[in-house]
Amino acid sequence: MKLVEFFAQNWRELIPPAGVAILVTLITIPIFLSIGTLSATSQVYGGRLAKRVVNVYLAIFRGTPLLIQVFWIFYGLPLIGIRLHPIVAGVLALSLNFGAYASEIMRSGLGSVANGQYEAATMLGMTRRQALRRVVFPQALVVSAPSLVNQVIELFKNTSLLGLITVAELIRAGRQLGVSTFDPMSSWLLVAAFYVVIAGLAAIGMRRFERRINRALVNTGATP
Repeated sequence: MKLVEFFAQNWRELIPPAGVAILVTLITIPIFLSIGTLSATSQVYGGRLAKRVVNVYLAIFRGTPLLIQVFWIFYGLPLIGIRLHPIVAGVLALSLNFGAYASEIMRSGLGSVANGQYEAATMLGMTRRQALRRVVFPQALVVSAPSLVNQVIELFKNTSLLGLITVAELIRAGRQLGVSTFDPMSSWLLVAAFYVVIAGLAAIGMRRFERRINRALVNTGATP
């Protein structure tokens, strides 16, 4: 009963920081997907230089913890005269990190499309860009969608790290709530409940979006 009473009295305190976490997630999604798609395309269809650049990028952002990347961008860039708002720095760090993982996911998706389909599209008169956009990418997206959906959920949960660079997200708000109420355990349980509910709703929405994409591609005959 005490825990239920605590939740009823304090849940509104976490609405604004939850909104910040959701906003950061929504801004980051199209950016990291674009980075991942561009990097994967460069790996599969790019020249030697493009592949080397992408490999260096992947080695850095897959080989170091996200927390360090957040610190590098927020505290390191000012050393060379570049100062970013905490939310901008957080979005940049999350986009580069998740873009690196999305790149590997999309590369696998592109690899699942038979080369003959790309070649056939170009022989029919399509440009390279048209062949990728109309033939290759739709099929790769079907294969990659489940893993990309999981990445979106992980992205939302990892916004918790931005509290360390003064972004007022859920973890930071939960810590402050625990101090003000002298009940840190109940505060962290309330924060966890917020994460579970929001991540669950996001998962349901993304799964529906994934099924809608699959149906649309099937109806247009774009799937393998």
